[in-house]
Amino acid sequence: MKNKTSSLRKLAEEALRENEKAARMRLAEIETIYSNAPVGLCVLDTKLRFVRINNRMAEINGVPAEEHIGRTVREIVPDLTDHAESEMQRIIETGEPVFGVEITRETAAQPGLNRTWIVNRLPLRQADGTVVGLNIVAQDITTLKRGQEALRKAYDELDRQVKERTTELTETNKELKREIEDRKLAEKAVRISQERYMLAVSGSTDGIWDWDILSNTVFYSDHFKEILGYASEEFPETVDAFRSRLHPEDADTVWAAVERHLQEHVPYNIEYRLKTKSGEYRWFLARGQAIWDDKGNATRMAGSIKDITERMEAAQNLRDAFIEIKELKNRLEAEKAYLQEEIKLEYNFENIIGNSDELRYTLYKVEQIAQTDTAVIILGETGTGKELIARAIHGSSPLKNRALVKLNCATLPLNLMESELFGHEKGAFTGAFDRRLGRFEVADGATLFLDEIGELPLELQTKLLRVIQDGEFERLGNSRTIKVDVRIIAATNRNLEEDVRNGRFRKDLWYRLNIFPITVPPLRNRKQDIPLLADFFVDRVSRNLGKSIDYIPKSVINALQNYHWPGNVRELENVIERAVINSAEKKLRLMDNLDNSQKDLTMAPKTLETVERDHIVRILEETRWKVSGKNGASEILGLNSSTLRARMRKLGIRKP
Repeated sequence: MKNKTSSLRKLAEEALRENEKAARMRLAEIETIYSNAPVGLCVLDTKLRFVRINNRMAEINGVPAEEHIGRTVREIVPDLTDHAESEMQRIIETGEPVFGVEITRETAAQPGLNRTWIVNRLPLRQADGTVVGLNIVAQDITTLKRGQEALRKAYDELDRQVKERTTELTETNKELKREIEDRKLAEKAVRISQERYMLAVSGSTDGIWDWDILSNTVFYSDHFKEILGYASEEFPETVDAFRSRLHPEDADTVWAAVERHLQEHVPYNIEYRLKTKSGEYRWFLARGQAIWDDKGNATRMAGSIKDITERMEAAQNLRDAFIEIKELKNRLEAEKAYLQEEIKLEYNFENIIGNSDELRYTLYKVEQIAQTDTAVIILGETGTGKELIARAIHGSSPLKNRALVKLNCATLPLNLMESELFGHEKGAFTGAFDRRLGRFEVADGATLFLDEIGELPLELQTKLLRVIQDGEFERLGNSRTIKVDVRIIAATNRNLEEDVRNGRFRKDLWYRLNIFPITVPPLRNRKQDIPLLADFFVDRVSRNLGKSIDYIPKSVINALQNYHWPGNVRELENVIERAVINSAEKKLRLMDNLDNSQKDLTMAPKTLETVERDHIVRILEETRWKVSGKNGASEILGLNSSTLRARMRKLGIRKP
């Protein structure tokens, strides 16, 4: 059994190490993607201070990345305009992003040379929607702007030449030949201009498109088609070729943006997903500009698309990481609260005092079950120390470094009991002002101690059974299923078998809990432990009260051992505390009159032989009538196996 348990434990530890390794690799990949992204990325908090920045953005600002952290934008970029700063504050206040802001200025890396960037500023939100900062993305479009400027100048020059030649033609027919020659020159210039335009298109890293609205045909650059995985002849030059590849969730938004640009002349700058030839969807940043005639009708619209899939995935991974960190933070805070509450408890495993056979057998069963993840139910009268046994099991288990999360099923009403076990969402019921993690969620990967399990209402017994069987439940007010891995230790002073027969406790739940029962013996059955317990309580109470009591008279010990202790160890502790308070000298004086008449008089006195026989039979039943060998009855009773068999024959004990 121990070898099997050890193997399972090693497998579990190996799996945990693999999971931790995978998590570290994932975080490292996210960090590498973010740091080396080809676009400038940074995160600001609500005070416009840098929280995170990648290498490209640091290069743009001309300041090492590590010198950004904690400093404001104004400190890093002294020439930041008041308008830009106000706009960033407005995004934080309203949560509305701003796209397509063009910024032109010198760079620290190239003094005297202006470069142009397209900057997008987006709010950074928590899971509940609260804006906690800004995501800023900067894309260098200097080359594109220069190409556009060169193209514009070429068109302007062409227009000037055509007008000049037309004017000369109307002035004189004598210059007709010369004008024809000039027209040839102009046509050559147009051809050169067109060649330059096509050269600029073919050299662009973006996909270029040009939509002739009047004929409803579209020119797509070769690189546009390559981005989507198509050869030039495979992609029809139609609007439908584009629309059919839009992601269903983006189609309406994209076309609404196009219509709005054509009608209201607002900037066309949008992010959407397109399906590639392989069937996957990739993210693109699209920009466009229409041309209108003198009547205000749009005749053409041209623009570009840029693959931003890696950037979007990096942003999503970052958001996922933030969510994971927040969930872990919430769980750790909840566990910390429970740990702080547990620190206040007076008892722990080391406070299990006694040397009686009954107690040693109980602790032996604790050692047997501690290293497994089997559910345990602890049975015993009130005050016998069932919680100490639960703590002993947890403290000897592989989960000992996690909190022992506890819930007393007898102390809360039904509505609060369900919330305490499974948690609730904000607004789940009257008074639920915040989301709360339940004990099962806090105890994920640890141990949950359900004290007084017999008091759990039938309505909740079904939900508890589901968690024990399937490891899943839902918070109040949320339909999402939560998976947990929790070891259950339950305790009760009730006769649950009788409750099952009377319909007060579910039979299937009882079977699930009763895999490994441990019965804590009452104090009247471990009278030899009373002197040890008395010494322990006298010492502790004396130190708390600043007294020095170092002697317990034999008469006091006899009185304590002759009493039947209906309240068990808890009652003994209270009696000792009152005695210490009442003792003025170093000798303990009992304040209570321990009346033996309170013993259960319905039980007839037993002979020593009967007591011995009952004790041996009980140990044999617990060992399944294994007399000798490891964990056998002879080992537990401290007898030689031949001696035990001789006593069994004398007492007439036979295996049924």
